[in-house]
Amino acid sequence: MIPAPNLIAGILIGIASTGLIEVLLASLAWPLVFCVYVWIRDRERADVTIESFRAHGKRLLLNSPALTFYATEYSTALLTAVPVAFVTYWIMGLVT
Repeated sequence: MIPAPNLIAGILIGIASTGLIEVLLASLAWPLVFCVYVWIRDRERADVTIESFRAHGKRLLLNSPALTFYATEYSTALLTAVPVAFVTYWIMGLVT
Protein backbone atom coordinates (compact mmCIF):
# COMPACT_ATOMS: atom_id res chain seq x y z
CA MET A 1 0.00 0.00 0.00
CA ILE A 2 1.27 3.46 -0.89
CA PRO A 3 0.34 5.99 1.80
CA ALA A 4 -1.37 9.11 0.53
CA PRO A 5 1.13 11.50 2.18
CA ASN A 6 3.83 10.22 -0.19
CA LEU A 7 1.70 10.92 -3.25
CA ILE A 8 0.75 14.36 -1.96
CA ALA A 9 4.38 15.16 -1.11
CA GLY A 10 5.51 14.09 -4.58
CA ILE A 11 2.91 16.30 -6.22
CA LEU A 12 3.79 19.28 -4.02
CA ILE A 13 7.50 18.80 -4.61
CA GLY A 14 6.94 18.71 -8.36
CA ILE A 15 4.81 21.85 -8.26
CA ALA A 16 7.07 23.85 -5.95
CA SER A 17 10.44 22.98 -7.49
CA THR A 18 12.19 25.24 -9.97
CA GLY A 19 14.78 22.79 -11.29
CA LEU A 20 15.53 19.10 -11.61
CA ILE A 21 18.20 19.16 -8.89
CA GLU A 22 15.69 20.74 -6.52
CA VAL A 23 13.15 18.02 -7.36
CA LEU A 24 15.74 15.33 -6.70
CA LEU A 25 16.99 16.80 -3.40
CA ALA A 26 13.50 17.42 -2.05
CA SER A 27 12.40 13.94 -3.11
CA LEU A 28 15.39 12.41 -1.34
CA ALA A 29 14.70 14.43 1.82
CA TRP A 30 11.00 13.58 1.95
CA PRO A 31 11.40 9.95 3.15
CA LEU A 32 13.27 11.17 6.24
CA VAL A 33 10.43 13.56 7.01
CA PHE A 34 7.91 10.77 6.43
CA CYS A 35 9.72 8.42 8.84
CA VAL A 36 9.65 11.11 11.53
CA TYR A 37 5.94 11.61 10.79
CA VAL A 38 5.29 7.88 11.21
CA TRP A 39 7.37 7.81 14.39
CA ILE A 40 5.34 10.68 15.91
CA ARG A 41 1.83 10.38 14.49
CA ASP A 42 1.43 6.72 13.52
CA ARG A 43 3.19 5.14 16.49
CA GLU A 44 0.54 2.49 17.07
CA ARG A 45 0.91 1.04 13.56
CA ALA A 46 4.69 1.15 13.92
CA ASP A 47 4.59 -0.67 17.26
CA VAL A 48 2.24 -3.37 15.96
CA THR A 49 4.34 -3.95 12.86
CA ILE A 50 7.61 -3.99 14.80
CA GLU A 51 6.15 -6.53 17.24
CA SER A 52 4.99 -8.64 14.30
CA PHE A 53 8.49 -8.51 12.84
CA ARG A 54 9.91 -9.44 16.22
CA ALA A 55 7.58 -12.44 16.54
CA HIS A 56 7.65 -13.71 12.95
CA GLY A 57 10.50 -11.90 11.27
CA LYS A 58 12.92 -14.12 9.45
CA ARG A 59 14.33 -11.48 7.11
CA LEU A 60 15.35 -8.59 9.31
CA LEU A 61 17.88 -5.91 8.51
CA LEU A 62 20.75 -6.33 10.97
CA ASN A 63 18.38 -8.43 13.14
CA SER A 64 16.44 -5.27 14.02
CA PRO A 65 12.65 -5.20 13.66
CA ALA A 66 12.58 -1.40 14.09
CA LEU A 67 15.26 -0.86 11.45
CA THR A 68 13.39 -3.18 9.10
CA PHE A 69 10.13 -1.28 9.63
CA TYR A 70 11.64 2.17 9.08
CA ALA A 71 13.72 0.99 6.11
CA THR A 72 10.50 -0.29 4.53
CA GLU A 73 8.74 3.02 5.22
CA TYR A 74 11.72 4.96 3.84
CA SER A 75 11.81 2.84 0.69
CA THR A 76 8.08 3.17 0.12
CA ALA A 77 8.23 6.94 0.54
CA LEU A 78 11.27 7.24 -1.74
CA LEU A 79 9.89 5.00 -4.48
CA THR A 80 6.61 6.90 -4.42
CA ALA A 81 7.73 10.52 -4.04
CA VAL A 82 10.56 10.52 -6.59
CA PRO A 83 8.62 9.39 -9.68
CA VAL A 84 5.51 11.37 -8.73
CA ALA A 85 7.60 14.53 -8.20
CA PHE A 86 9.42 14.14 -11.52
CA VAL A 87 6.21 13.43 -13.45
CA THR A 88 4.49 16.41 -11.79
CA TYR A 89 7.50 18.63 -12.56
CA TRP A 90 7.46 17.46 -16.18
CA ILE A 91 3.71 18.11 -16.48
CA MET A 92 4.14 21.57 -14.92
CA GLY A 93 6.82 22.29 -17.53
CA LEU A 94 4.41 21.34 -20.31
CA VAL A 95 1.59 23.43 -18.89
CA THR A 96 3.59 26.60 -18.29
